[in-house]
Amino acid sequence: MNEIYRHLKSLYRWARLRPAELLRVIGRKSLRLGGPVGFYGLLENPHELTLVLAGQESRPVKPDCLRIKCGHRQHSRQPWPIFWKKISPARLVGKSLAVLNNQKKLMLESVYGQEYGPEDPSYNYLSLPPATHLGGSWTSMISRWCQADSQNYYHWMMDALPRLALLDSFPSDTGILTVDRLNSFQRETLEILNIVDRCRPTPEAHLVLENYYHSSFTTMTGCDNPYAIQFLRNKFLAAASAITPAPEKIYITRLGSLRGVHEEEKMIAILEKEGWTIIQAQNYSFRNQIALFSNARAICAIHGAGLTNLLWCQKGCKVLEICPANRLNGCYEGIAAYLDLDYRYMIFEADAKYRPKIDLKAFTSAIKALDHDPVVR
Repeated sequence: MNEIYRHLKSLYRWARLRPAELLRVIGRKSLRLGGPVGFYGLLENPHELTLVLAGQESRPVKPDCLRIKCGHRQHSRQPWPIFWKKISPARLVGKSLAVLNNQKKLMLESVYGQEYGPEDPSYNYLSLPPATHLGGSWTSMISRWCQADSQNYYHWMMDALPRLALLDSFPSDTGILTVDRLNSFQRETLEILNIVDRCRPTPEAHLVLENYYHSSFTTMTGCDNPYAIQFLRNKFLAAASAITPAPEKIYITRLGSLRGVHEEEKMIAILEKEGWTIIQAQNYSFRNQIALFSNARAICAIHGAGLTNLLWCQKGCKVLEICPANRLNGCYEGIAAYLDLDYRYMIFEADAKYRPKIDLKAFTSAIKALDHDPVVR
């Protein structure tokens, strides 16, 4: 069933892109009709930009680690250059607001490179609305993974916010293009950084900016990213709000959410018997989430955005991630590896909605081991 679903999804994507390809040809000489006709790269001329970091470290991996098993090459995307570049004027197009030049080509560094560029929404639009012109200086937090209506916690934390690490390199009056509808945790992060007044909610898909300071992505999404992790800890750890009492062992439930767990109530009964506190991360403020995870000595959760909060954990904290076999992803293992957390995972068969079916006996043994095993780094 899962294989059939994947084939149908691929067929749908192929059919959906055919009109875009046709209009790309028809509108080759039209700025607003049809998508871009190719790509160009800033890194081809490195002397014309400011290189901040040529690449980052990737911690050594073992053959059975999740980053290898998932097949996304999350441990091998380095070096990934971090840089900034002033472009005057600049045209930003599509849902990901990628940079389009006068030859109707997209800047590769605004669509995650040649490998991912052809899949980017800013390469596959049918037409553009009239441009909105903005004077002054601007930078952007918007991308394929953090579009105008995005409220995903992981992508906001690991893909959008780290681009602000270069903000002090730009003029002090530089405005920030951000998602159109900021939710509570997004606004809270911007308040902590004291930049809310500089942010412009941006629903447009076609902008012309007087001065644009392109802040590069810090790595391909989901991949090893020590630069982003350290930036986030430096900026936000001290903002934690005190929680009393602070639970030492927390389980993050996804009750009522997509990608939950079959018969999760049985898992919860096991956890509560062992003294675990059950939480729904989204019910806590951002500051409280920092406090919860920075105080925890053991964390268990199904794969999901709540595990982004591993960012705040202390060295040696034990982590057990429950993974659906049909949706493996090692992004949280990567965070844990950099922070020297005692990370473990369990893989279970899952349905088409990625809901794992837990072997309760094996799960019970794993939970008990978190209490009794020595810390492994």
